[in-house]
Formats: sequence, structure tokens, C-alpha cells
Amino acid sequence: MNRDLGIALAQLRFPDAVLAFLRSLMPEAYLLAGLLPLAHPVIESTLAELPILTGEGLTHRYAYSKLPGKASGSAVLVRTAATNEDIPIHRQARERVQEALESRGVRQVVNIGSVIALLHRLREIASLGDRELWQVALHAALEWVDNDVLRKDLAQALRL
Repeated sequence: MNRDLGIALAQLRFPDAVLAFLRSLMPEAYLLAGLLPLAHPVIESTLAELPILTGEGLTHRYAYSKLPGKASGSAVLVRTAATNEDIPIHRQARERVQEALESRGVRQVVNIGSVIALLHRLREIASLGDRELWQVALHAALEWVDNDVLRKDLAQALRL
């Protein structure tokens, strides 16, 4: 998939504009493409431009900022998305996260937990020969999780 993308991008006159469009239109797919082994170098190098909810914080435009809350509502959002568990999050915690994102000018955020869940599903349904590819991408996605305890919990919940 990524090799074909690289060939297609090489044939374009303005590949950076196409990638910027893809990044704004389908940020989760863009992040997924950047996590795969042999990712296109431009995609891989621009992942940090995306607003990514990483657990306790937000990575956006090559900067990291911790989001408010002691029991970090954002970490609960990531865990819930990754594991599909029904974890209650207090309305005020959710509002604090939303307000913090809005104060940073972020309207649309990629929850790394959603990408982790997608990679986990792809690994589960992949043919035996392709499972390693999805496993590598899944480990790369887990590296974006900014809290060691949450990362270990997710790895255990996903049987990694």
C-alpha cells in the first residue's frame, strides 16, 4: 500500500498539496498510513502536524501540551476508543478536554485510541503473512501514547 502511494506521489506535480489535503480531509487515515512500515517519508515526517489526542495530552503542529485534569479525561477517551470498553467519564472532565482543545484552536482531533483499535482489528483479520505488518504498526501507534501506565494497560488489553 505505501509503496503504491509513494509511486503515485512521485508522479504528481504538487505532492505536498495533495498530502496536505489528505491530512485535512482524512486525518486518521493519514496517521494510519504514516504508522505503517515503509511509510512514505513525507507522511511520516508530518504526522506531528496533526492534532493527536495521545492520552494525557495533545500533539499538534510539532508541539505537545498536557491537557487538564487529575484523572485526565483525555486518557479515558483514548482508552475507551482503543479497547471499546464502556468506561464512564464525568461530563465535566469531557468538557474540560473539549475546552482545552478549543482554546488551542483545535476543532477536529485524532484520538490515537481509535487508530490503535483500527490497527488491532486489522491485525486480527489479516492473513497470517500480513499480521506482522499490522503488529509493527500497532506498536508504532502505542508509542504515541504519552502515559506509560496507559500504554502498558492498552498493550495488555490488546494481548500484545
